[in-house]
Parts: sequence; C-alpha cells; structure tokens
Amino acid sequence: MNEVKRDKYFKRAEILGIIFILATAVFLSGFYKRSGGPLAVLVGSVNGSVWEGVKIFLVGFIVWGIIEALCIKPSFKRFVAAKVITLYAAGGAGLIIYASVNLIFEEPPSFLLFATAAVLTAIAQFVSFALYSLQKKAADYFLPMVFLLVLAVVMICCFSVFPPYLGIFKDPMFNMYGIIPEHIDAGAYVLDTIMFC
Repeated sequence: MNEVKRDKYFKRAEILGIIFILATAVFLSGFYKRSGGPLAVLVGSVNGSVWEGVKIFLVGFIVWGIIEALCIKPSFKRFVAAKVITLYAAGGAGLIIYASVNLIFEEPPSFLLFATAAVLTAIAQFVSFALYSLQKKAADYFLPMVFLLVLAVVMICCFSVFPPYLGIFKDPMFNMYGIIPEHIDAGAYVLDTIMFC
C-alpha cells in the first residue's frame, strides 16, 4: 500500500477511533464493578476519582493505537511519536478539565462529563493525525517516545492499586484513594463523616 493510500486509511481510522475510544470508556467505567478481577483493576475505573475517569479514555486510546498499528501499518516511528505526544497532551488536558468540572459542580452531571470527553477525544484523534502527517524526522526521538509510552502504561496499571495521595486520585464520595472496599455502605460512611467532623 502506498503512502498516500495509507494516510487516507489512517485518517478514516482516526475518525472511527473516536467511536471506539468512547465505547471502550463506557464499557470500562463499570468493568471493575461487573467483574472485579485483576484485569478490571488495571484497566477499569475502580473509584470515582478524576484519575480513574480519565484513565478509561487513555486505555481506549492505547488499545485503538495498537489496532491501527496492526491493521494500517503506518510509518512506525512517526506513528508512535504522534500517538505518545497526543496521549500525554490529551491525558493532561483531560485531568485538568475533569478536575475543573469537579470543582465547579459538587456532583458533575454525567452528560457534561461525557460530552466534554467526546470533544476532547475527537480533538486528540485529529491532533494525532496532524502530528503524524507533519513530522518526518520522528526517528530522532523515537526511543524517548517508547520510554514515555512504557511509563504511561505503568502509571495506568499502578495508580489504581497504589495511588499517590493527591486530589486527582481521591474518590469524592468516600474520600478514599485507590480500590474502595467492596462492602462499604456509602450512606453510613457519609453519616460517620458528618458525626465526627
């Protein structure tokens, strides 16, 4: 397949990726509650924190990138560089936007969070395609991009189990970090917090 045809397929794949990433995020948002296994802890949302809300989109982005790399076979070094730069930019923007919405609303409307995520996902996919199309000397920084990709995967897998004690990792309902115990009563927890403040 020549480069022009491959770029055409890649552009279409980026548009399809928006739907895939959003569907994956919806699936992963309840994956831990439905299955509870180790894979669900690594890729699913284990609490209502800002990090867990953004993580499910990052997982979808990475999985879609793997599918694109295997099916379309773009220029690998350019592709990895474009995807990793977009992964960090979209992840950072997602964390900032999600945290801001949580500061504005005590309990953010689900529709607002999903609409914001959909817009951010679409922007990320188009930025990814633009970066892939524009950069021709990706070989110069391919190894740092691979390192950053591995670091992102490690953060995604580890921060649910061992979260840093920062606000973006804190579940707003239970004021807890990481995996919330299964048999905790939300109402009793809130009453207990009110009684002993």
